[in-house]
Amino acid sequence: MTVKFKKSIFLSDSIIALSWIRGQSRLYKPFVANRVSEIQGNTDPSDWKHILGEFNIADQVSRGVSVSDLKGEWKEGPSFLSLPEIEWPCSIPRESKEGVDAEKRKPKPVMLIQQLEAAININRYSNWRRLLRVTAYVFRFIVHTRAKCCVDDGPLSAHELLVAERHWVRDAQKSLKEIKEYKSLSPFRVNGIVYVGGRTSNKRLAYDQAYPVLLPRCHRVSYLITRQIHETGHYGVATTAAKVRRRFWIVKATTLAKTLKFQCTKFRAFEHKAENQLMAELPIERVTPYSPPFHYTAIDYFGPYHVKVGRNKSTKQYGVILTCLTTRAVHLELDVDCSTQEFIQVLRRFYAIRGRPKVIQSDNGTQFVRAERELRQMIAGWNKDQLKEYCANEQVTWRFTTPLAPRHNGCAESLVKSCKHALKKSIGDQRLTPFELYTYFQEVANLINERPIGRKLNDPDDGSFICPKTTFCWGDPQAMYLRAPSGKPKTHGDV
Repeated sequence: MTVKFKKSIFLSDSIIALSWIRGQSRLYKPFVANRVSEIQGNTDPSDWKHILGEFNIADQVSRGVSVSDLKGEWKEGPSFLSLPEIEWPCSIPRESKEGVDAEKRKPKPVMLIQQLEAAININRYSNWRRLLRVTAYVFRFIVHTRAKCCVDDGPLSAHELLVAERHWVRDAQKSLKEIKEYKSLSPFRVNGIVYVGGRTSNKRLAYDQAYPVLLPRCHRVSYLITRQIHETGHYGVATTAAKVRRRFWIVKATTLAKTLKFQCTKFRAFEHKAENQLMAELPIERVTPYSPPFHYTAIDYFGPYHVKVGRNKSTKQYGVILTCLTTRAVHLELDVDCSTQEFIQVLRRFYAIRGRPKVIQSDNGTQFVRAERELRQMIAGWNKDQLKEYCANEQVTWRFTTPLAPRHNGCAESLVKSCKHALKKSIGDQRLTPFELYTYFQEVANLINERPIGRKLNDPDDGSFICPKTTFCWGDPQAMYLRAPSGKPKTHGDV
């Protein structure tokens, strides 16, 4: 005979188990989830009721009951089952949240972090100028996008490059700590950029020179700026640091310049260890204060350099160096064929730019000897009165050094070495046109004239932009010393 049950009621004294059954099976670990899903599939969770532990017959076996005691309620059930369901003991238990959550799955946090990378990765660039140009083009693209039209499609302007430079300066200064830590540099902030102060506000200098931008040493921007300046002429440590601090005050710039000097393979290839020698006393022309530049001039030839004069034709041309014996200023000219007539043209160009010197010193080259002879022959036909009047105003004395003794003209020889090194670093083995070579000559002359006399000081309040011994304008032929040289005089080999 089949018995059909109208309703099935399940009693349990486990509050945690009842909470699992009434909850969602997918929230629990596999062991509990599988059993809860099976119970929920075969029964209605609302048919599960709570019974107190003292009325739970099934609980007696778990507590250890002998077989002879399994009678009465064990066989017939609790006495309240014979009563109507409404009269059954009511129990409203309070579930333990910790016990229920103990078997819950531990959700694995899935977070979608969208890291906004910079539009330009500065670590991928090794050239400061290229970084500025790429940044300027990106900013131009942003302007065009916002304007929805092409505002400017020509070459980059100086203002666009300046905006790009200020962008990276601000980015580099984010890594700076509190400005108070650099109080010895008298820093101040203008338009979001930190500048180094000092006592130069009354000087007639450019703003960037009077107040250089403060940059940290470890930032990529500082490295690129220092590297760019070093590779311009492959300078030494002092010159690189001095040129960097014309516009940027990099913390520990000398240390950074040393690192770049060590890493520069080209500089290490050009660096030679020269023997030291005891030098003689300087002649009077080398230590004459208050004399105009190029008042005492030394001259020498160097080269030759192969230049292109046609599509498949080349010729040799020479460089002529004229240096002031007192200030060590340099003037470079290009000689076409190393002849006397061409050398006279070199002298005429020099006189037109720098003025007529009082004394010209040279070695005993054949072109120099013949030039003096022809100059004497030219002067011999002049009127004596006019000649005396002319010589009284502009008299030039030509003096030759001892034959076969180039060391006597060592002032020019040492600067010839510097010019040759600079030209070799800049043009290498290239074969240029005459005007291109002449352009390089002028740039090298400017480079030599910009060399610092002493080491760049680390304190901006010391006014280190002024030469410690003299203040001199190399480019002005009428400039004079503002202060006489002091200390030990420089030797022939000094640059």
